Amino acid sequence: NLNIHLGGEAFLDQAKKPNEGDLFTKDETSKVSYHNAAIFSQSIFQNRIANLVIGARYDISNSFGSAFVPRVGLTKRIEKWNFKLLYSQSFKAPAIENVASSFEEDIHPEKTSVWEFETGWQMNRKMFVSLNIFDITTKNTIIYYVDTGTTNGIFEGYFNADQSGSRGFEIEYKFSDDWGSINLGYAYY
Repeated sequence: NLNIHLGGEAFLDQAKKPNEGDLFTKDETSKVSYHNAAIFSQSIFQNRIANLVIGARYDISNSFGSAFVPRVGLTKRIEKWNFKLLYSQSFKAPAIENVASSFEEDIHPEKTSVWEFETGWQMNRKMFVSLNIFDITTKNTIIYYVDTGTTNGIFEGYFNADQSGSRGFEIEYKFSDDWGSINLGYAYY
């Protein structure tokens, strides 16, 4: 009744300016190096009341600090109905080009939060209908910007927007038989 996943990852992002004297603006060096590491875990506990999913990820960046992002979910099946409620977060550190071309030499990591509710009904052996309602919000969204109206030519770079995201719902109908299947869906967001 208990399932546990553990893991980790690490990556190194390096860059060097090709020409002598070219410097990365933020660091005033010709070479930059960012490393990130993360550990994560997720547990699934199954019981009669509901299935519980609990997880977390802890990211550490040498340039952008650390971030803790949780994940919690509940799933339940009652006869021909199924239900899912999920909350999760994610973290994205800026890449070298985001930092090197940031407008004010200051760019921050993105952090996304997702709320999701889904329910489905198996009408019979061949037909299934589902409804998914969601809200996705990203804070410090990294945006690429181009301004062609400047007197010095094209001005481009990256900056953090306060927030972006999407919310809405999706409805899907599925029919499956020996001869094939039909999927019909509608989404509003």
